[in-house]
Order: sequence, then C-alpha cells, then structure tokens
Amino acid sequence: MKNAIAMLMFSAWSLSATAADAVQCDVPNKTYSSIDLKCPLQGAEQPLRYRFKVGFSGGHDDTQADLVALDGTPLAGCDEGSKTHLFGEEGEVSLECTVTVPAGLKDKPPLELRVKWTHCDYMEHSFTREAL
Repeated sequence: MKNAIAMLMFSAWSLSATAADAVQCDVPNKTYSSIDLKCPLQGAEQPLRYRFKVGFSGGHDDTQADLVALDGTPLAGCDEGSKTHLFGEEGEVSLECTVTVPAGLKDKPPLELRVKWTHCDYMEHSFTREAL
C-alpha cells in the first residue's frame, strides 16, 4: 500500500513538473481589432520555454492576423517555427510565438506584443511556461 501511494505521489509530481504553467499577461489596451500584451519572461535554474498563443474563429479567404511589436514592426525574439502571420486561412486559426530562456539567465525584458486581426473574431490568448 505504501509503495502504491509513493508511486501515485511521484506520478503526480512528474506530471506537474512537465506540464505547462499559465502565466498572466498585462493587457494595457484592447480594441475591436487589436490587443496589446506585456508578458513576463522570468529566468530559472533550468531552461524554460514560454509559449504565447492566440486563437481566432471565422477565418476565411481574406482573414489576416499578425503578432507584431508594440510599435508595429515585426516581432523579434520568437523561436524558429513560431507563426506570427496568417492570411486566408479557413475556420478556427491561431498564431503562436515561443521564446526559450536559457538556464541560469536572470529575467529577460517582457515579451511586449500587439495582436492585430481583420475578417475574423478574436477568441482568446494564452501564455504558458514549461521546463525543458
């Protein structure tokens, strides 16, 4: 019985240690076609991956959405494979930016971005952190 309890406790810890944790972003401005966000990037003893994701519904042939810097320039600092632009995609669509913070690094400047969209409906955004 003790072994079963210990195994369950270890399994629960393992799942929580690898699961992504939600991180709160500040929203200084939101309009009918854009939202500004400021998301903290905290360092740790282990490498961390932060993932910003935003979802839209109602995508069709002239739908467009972008993740950009607050000044409107292209968003720098996203890892390779991030998707910061979409055009003409159908149905439920999304954009994503991942940022990796190396082990032992102190806090980085926050990820500050603007999400802009046309011809679709903003649904939600999420910002998560997970150990690598």
